[in-house]
Amino acid sequence: MNYLQAVQLLRQDDQLPYLGLLLDTEQQYLHFFVLQTSHANCPEVEIFYSGSYLFEMTATEGSYQQEAFPLSLQPYLQKAQFRSYDEITDLYYMIPAQVLYSLFPELPDPSKGVLCKQSKEFFCLHAHELIKRYWK
Repeated sequence: MNYLQAVQLLRQDDQLPYLGLLLDTEQQYLHFFVLQTSHANCPEVEIFYSGSYLFEMTATEGSYQQEAFPLSLQPYLQKAQFRSYDEITDLYYMIPAQVLYSLFPELPDPSKGVLCKQSKEFFCLHAHELIKRYWK
């Protein structure tokens, strides 16, 4: 589902957060969003954002109220695919490749040694296809 659909469903039932993914295959860059409300029956949506290259530890992160979400990140938010996901907490502390491996265990395990350039490209393209196919 897209961002607007996820927000609408979150406002109807705020029990689970919604996880959004957008993978830029050219840059091997993952945009990772979490939508949630701070209190039960609260119409205000909070957005957590993390963006990073797949195999790097450093990321751009921030937590925002929906109305204050940066304009520079809006295009990625609008293109991301969302679904409800209840085990968000573990994902905050992983590199993007490990996040994708956790969500899609059929991917190669990025923690098993250093991946060569071709292996990283395969991982990224395969992850992109899995997101398109299953993250709805």
